[in-house]
Amino acid sequence: MDNNKRITGRKRLGLAVIGILLAGSASAQQPVEPPFIGAYRDVHPQMVTELFLLPDQRFCQRLRTPPVDLAVGGRWQSTDLYNGYHLSLQAESPYPSPYVLWASDDDPVSGKPFPRARRLTVDGQSFAGIGETTVLFGWSNRPTLPDNLAPLFATESRPEAIGGVFELDLPHSARYVFFAEGSAESGYRISQFDTGDQPYLWLRLEPGAWIRHAPMSAMFHHGHLQMQGTDFGEPAPIDAEQRRHLERDCLNPKPADAPAPFVLQAEEYQSRLPATNRQAAPRFWIQPAAGR
Repeated sequence: MDNNKRITGRKRLGLAVIGILLAGSASAQQPVEPPFIGAYRDVHPQMVTELFLLPDQRFCQRLRTPPVDLAVGGRWQSTDLYNGYHLSLQAESPYPSPYVLWASDDDPVSGKPFPRARRLTVDGQSFAGIGETTVLFGWSNRPTLPDNLAPLFATESRPEAIGGVFELDLPHSARYVFFAEGSAESGYRISQFDTGDQPYLWLRLEPGAWIRHAPMSAMFHHGHLQMQGTDFGEPAPIDAEQRRHLERDCLNPKPADAPAPFVLQAEEYQSRLPATNRQAAPRFWIQPAAGR
């Protein structure tokens, strides 16, 4: 009888040990969320900066300095340090160029007459966050830089008043379109696209693509995040509503059903532009916003 009791006791002890080991193994397999995960916000009179670090190694940085509202998404990597972490944030873009251009056989605006040649429809709101940058636009029937480059929008109307949709009829010969930004002092970056011969062209700007180059660095030390000389303090939780907005506006800005944009055919830098300057007549002239 005593032997049976001893055997039963050993079995119970063995099962208890196995249970503890299994529980410990399961706990070890679950990754521990780094302490820097969460939302950060820094507010200054002229600018608001928000940074969201997600557990799946994605991030979103949002800069708001009226009238610019710029959201940039990407991926982060961390390195353990003594009492903290070093983070490297690499911005990413679903597009190879800031200029997202695609063609369609369908009329983008119902009720409009069929264009005599081609029609370019511009998402003006996407240009509202470019600050003082002037974008020049031109076209040609050949893949050589034309002499008709001119500001897409009037300088006086930027950027608060830009919004809505704008249309520009182009000639049949406008197969190749060109965009340029820069200055006479620093030179110009010129982007060239071959748009084929479909009657309708759509254009939107992804300004965040201009800053998707070198990774940003940050330090998380003693519970505070520091980046670019700013102490963002402690992280706050990211709620479900914030996560939905991040997924839509920053982390996945490219709609799943969006048509494939034209591939950037060529990009080059030139110190001068042929027979064109910032004083050339703009393609679109918009009245400045009220009070300006």
